[in-house]
Amino acid sequence: MESPRSILRSGIKHWPIITASVFLGLVLIIAGKLYYSHLKLHEVTDAHLLAESEQRSDEIDDFLKEQKTTATRIANSHTIDAYLVNLALGMSRKYGLDANLDYISLEFSRELHENKLHGREIYREIVFIAEGGEILARAGKKSTTSLPDIRNEATTLFFDQKTQTIFFIAPVEHKGQIRGRVITVTDLDVLSSLLISSTGEDRLTTHIEYLLSFEGKNVVESTTAPTLTHQEIENISNI
Repeated sequence: MESPRSILRSGIKHWPIITASVFLGLVLIIAGKLYYSHLKLHEVTDAHLLAESEQRSDEIDDFLKEQKTTATRIANSHTIDAYLVNLALGMSRKYGLDANLDYISLEFSRELHENKLHGREIYREIVFIAEGGEILARAGKKSTTSLPDIRNEATTLFFDQKTQTIFFIAPVEHKGQIRGRVITVTDLDVLSSLLISSTGEDRLTTHIEYLLSFEGKNVVESTTAPTLTHQEIENISNI
């Protein structure tokens, strides 16, 4: 049986190993706690960002619903109704109808300037088209973008994939019959201001958002987000 002095001498001899083992054990415990805390932080961050993204999705949905309501309201406006009444009465363009159409164009201009999203005008153009296809009144930046020929009985949303344009087509009715259409024209990138782009110190992580169509063709990125490559878009669409 070893004497206490032998045990003490042996302990002193192996003291560096014992100290190193204790230190290593403490480091492992601290590292484990830090790793667990890091995982929990990521879980909280991911849940927070998911909630924010869902909120943005709802905001975009609400925005589109508002534009649908606006297009319907314009199509049912008093100035357009007055034009249709005078048209039904047989009034000529020279003696009254042209004045009606001028008032409609002025009303469209007012709508352009009053409807804004974060300081930017929502509509590029508003157009009133007769059922036969003739453009009767318009306001805004006339573009080469072809207007959609959609004649539904309810206000319809249409995306032009090639020109990145949003159209709302609202039927114009008079005495139960469709007499034409009002079309609002909006650049798709107007929606970028509704997306998150957060790289500030107040965020736990860098977070940017992109809006893709179901076809994976339309891409709208948050204001400071890098543009996605074609391959990146395909990879996201396949998730």
